[in-house]
Amino acid sequence: MLPLLSIVTLLLSQAPGDGWGMVDSRPREVKKLYWDLFQTTEMWVTLSPVTANTVAGPRFAVQAFFAGREVKGKPQRIQMKALAGLVAADLSLRVTINGKTTDLTGPDGSSFLLYPPCSEGCSANGVAADLKPELLRAMVDAAQLGIVAFGSTFQLSAEDRAALGEFAKQIGLGR
Repeated sequence: MLPLLSIVTLLLSQAPGDGWGMVDSRPREVKKLYWDLFQTTEMWVTLSPVTANTVAGPRFAVQAFFAGREVKGKPQRIQMKALAGLVAADLSLRVTINGKTTDLTGPDGSSFLLYPPCSEGCSANGVAADLKPELLRAMVDAAQLGIVAFGSTFQLSAEDRAALGEFAKQIGLGR
């Protein structure tokens, strides 16, 4: 049984951005969670890229955050997360749109590392990076779209791209 301090720490460490790991959602399903303490609504879609006809190990999510309970106006922030599930040596995150690669974790990007819940000495197992609205629109409109993470390239399926388009539409950035 977890000590009370550990439980309180775990609960307090959850904040907008953690919804995709807390709420049961299927890949490619657009979900929404209101964080009352932070007066923020989080929306996300998880993607399940395919490599050699098998589901890839890493998990990817695209998230948007809105002030208040309503999803209206422009999102305050949009980000993409990649979670390896294991310790990852290469913690970069890039998107490839029609053959052109944009580095979300490079010098022009804004990103941070993700760590699994543990008491101490954990290694990062993921990365999150800000996503500009125009880049999200370009991803939705792309003929070819891939995610480069953890040293591998993952092509998004037609289903992933359709889910990304639905997500963009629901946050006010799609067609």
